[in-house]
Amino acid sequence: MQLLTFAIGGQPYAIMSRRIVEVLPQVTARPLPHVPDCVRGLFPYRGRRLPLVDLGVLLGAGPAPDLLSTRVIVVSLDQDAEAGIPVRQHGRQLGLVAEHVVSICSADSTAVVFPRMEIPSAPYLGPLYNLGGDTVQLLDIDRLLPDDLVNGLMPDDGRRATPREGDR
Repeated sequence: MQLLTFAIGGQPYAIMSRRIVEVLPQVTARPLPHVPDCVRGLFPYRGRRLPLVDLGVLLGAGPAPDLLSTRVIVVSLDQDAEAGIPVRQHGRQLGLVAEHVVSICSADSTAVVFPRMEIPSAPYLGPLYNLGGDTVQLLDIDRLLPDDLVNGLMPDDGRRATPREGDR
């Protein structure tokens, strides 16, 4: 499998590259009230507004620093079940802020040095891999945010919602 590696609080992490839509420079997000601190807000992306999650805040390392190497990784939350690839055009997408977005590397099951941890407060923590001498933790992007928050931030899957009866 191919992984995109990056750092959070100086520690190496990765996500599966097949879920990546695009890597962007840092963007400004419109803050949203009453959402968890890790959600910076919404940012414009190709005619849509996507939620922006700061992985540093989510993982307890504090906000990602404002560095040239800090990037927004746009990922697809929806997969084509048969092909195992992201639905890039109209599916749900999310921006992830990470520092030191480094490279794409290969890993296989033999590189696992510690299995997925089942921690209820951090269901997104995947297995640890030995990649080139570094111990890198895989993040499960489908489990980064609770389902109710994802559904609240992306109620229409990126398409324009039709007004409800009371909204007209």
